[in-house]
Amino acid sequence: METLLYIGKVSLYWVLLYLCYWLMLRKHTFFQWNRWYLIGSLLIAFALPEVIYPASAPELPAIYEVNASAFAVIKETPEASRTWTWMEILTAVYAAGLLVSVAQLARNMTQLVKYLRSGELIELEDCSVILIDSNRVGSFSFLKWIVINRNDYENHFDAILRHEMVHTRQRHSLDILLIEIIRTVFWFHPVLPLYKRSLQEIHEYLADAQAANREYYARFLVAYALNAPAASLTNHFFKPSQLKNRIQMIYKNRTSKWMLGTYVVAATLIGASALFCRRLRKPGFEGK
Repeated sequence: METLLYIGKVSLYWVLLYLCYWLMLRKHTFFQWNRWYLIGSLLIAFALPEVIYPASAPELPAIYEVNASAFAVIKETPEASRTWTWMEILTAVYAAGLLVSVAQLARNMTQLVKYLRSGELIELEDCSVILIDSNRVGSFSFLKWIVINRNDYENHFDAILRHEMVHTRQRHSLDILLIEIIRTVFWFHPVLPLYKRSLQEIHEYLADAQAANREYYARFLVAYALNAPAASLTNHFFKPSQLKNRIQMIYKNRTSKWMLGTYVVAATLIGASALFCRRLRKPGFEGK
């Protein structure tokens, strides 16, 4: 029961923290700040239940007086057929979902390793390029490896390489690995896919911001007609669903540094909410 309550609290904090990002921070061009906010909020949600709702002091065992005359002979009755409790049902459902989620993660990792091993390795100074012949797989990066299909290698190598090297240098794949591991355990949580999508968008904004000529780069993105499927554990160069937001962010004026105060406001609101909830738990407030 305690575990279920803890999971419920963590889940609630993820919803509240992501809602704070969506309403206050997502339109800022402080991409690194947004990246660390999302990563930090994913992790801090695990600690908040323990900080706000600390375990109560252990109670002393009660002492009862036993009255011997109260004992009576009780006849044994046949044991009724056992039924599952709701907790056992929830545990079984969670375990089944966890097995499916682990299998999916293992399949994605296996597919990724297959791509990394099947291509031609080209060692560069700061990264390793893996050239694959299949054009059905879009170019992407993972850790220090940049996987480029034959068509991109022959036609767009320089632009894609510069873009993907930003991902490798800033270790964006580690963010995706973290969210995928959390999603595997909390497979039922509806807000975690939103965390992943927002992180992937921020990764693309960070890489796009390094383009030397934003006008040329924006036209290149629009003209780039790649529709290959993306591996879920990687930073894929082009996703049609992100194109509009990427173009908007490329042309968007940089957010004023005064707006960094928004992050202070967000942190203050989170801290105030935590202290308020903790105060409500004090004995003097209970039952009022």
